[in-house]
Amino acid sequence: THQRSDGRIHPSYRQMQAATHRMSATMPAIQTVPASRTDINVRNSYMAREGHQFMSCDYSNAEAKVFAHLAQDPVLIEAIMSGQDLHAVTAMKIFGLSAPASKDSDERQISKNALFASLFGSGPATFARTAGCTVEHATFVLNGLYSSYPRMRPYQREVMRQAEDKLTSTGRAYISLSDGRQLSLGSNDDRLFAMTNFSVQGEASVLMKRGLVNASNMGLN
Repeated sequence: THQRSDGRIHPSYRQMQAATHRMSATMPAIQTVPASRTDINVRNSYMAREGHQFMSCDYSNAEAKVFAHLAQDPVLIEAIMSGQDLHAVTAMKIFGLSAPASKDSDERQISKNALFASLFGSGPATFARTAGCTVEHATFVLNGLYSSYPRMRPYQREVMRQAEDKLTSTGRAYISLSDGRQLSLGSNDDRLFAMTNFSVQGEASVLMKRGLVNASNMGLN
């Protein structure tokens, strides 16, 4: 359906379509191809043009690292700089384990979910639904997360306060990114808690796009 005249598929990349300016792709949605991370047959269906090679690279835990920087949480920064599995270390802190949780453990998975739920401003009830646990357990995990990384919650509250001040003074709730762009809520959107996600995901998109520019300047395209 999406094949072009040259026999190949060229997705349409939307660099600023999402509210956070995170890049997305359509025709087809190449970034979300089912099983692409685990099914070797799917991965092998991507073929470079003759004389070219694919290069795979990734910003590991980019949004968690941006969150740590923006919040200036020394404990979260130390956990990242330790070089260990961030989510395993987080699980160790939340559940009081004697060592980082194993990669396939339930503690690691729910701790990872808690970190990203926090990025999206989810409360215990929403987190419980997405994690498939009780509200009581979700509350325990989120409280453990904020106790482990004490600057995260104050940063979220500060972002919300600044957005609320701007809403009062300008009629528009927004945050500013490091490149000068402003991300704002819609006129009928009062989800100030989402501004943390706007700031983190927005800055992560800035880093990724700068990385793409650097790669292009190196002749990689």
